[in-house]
Amino acid sequence: MKLEPMAERLESEGLGSQGDDIFINFMPAEKTGLLLRYPFGGVMIDHDLPGYRKGSFQLIARGKDYETALELINQAIAALEMEEADLTGLRVKYMRPRHDPFTFPTSVGNNVEFLVNIDVCYVIL
Repeated sequence: MKLEPMAERLESEGLGSQGDDIFINFMPAEKTGLLLRYPFGGVMIDHDLPGYRKGSFQLIARGKDYETALELINQAIAALEMEEADLTGLRVKYMRPRHDPFTFPTSVGNNVEFLVNIDVCYVIL
């Protein structure tokens, strides 16, 4: 799954900039912002529907306090939630959260993190 189009969408919605506070697969411990993580095991391929993919990815928001991190993940969910939309290289059929965001214990950098799994069905262009 390509996560770059999702990172571009977050950036275009004013939620940060890639490499500064929007990251893919790894976020330095001292940074706050948004992290998009590839799904463990990849995205299943349905050979009967060429080009179609149905999978998920993790969206993580990290902030200095509970309220900041919660607000950031809710803004990111709103930016990514869509039906029948085109992103760079993808035609999204739907992208939506699977569950409400949940929090982790405080991180190594003493930050608060929220996670939500995002389900997505798309066609590779």
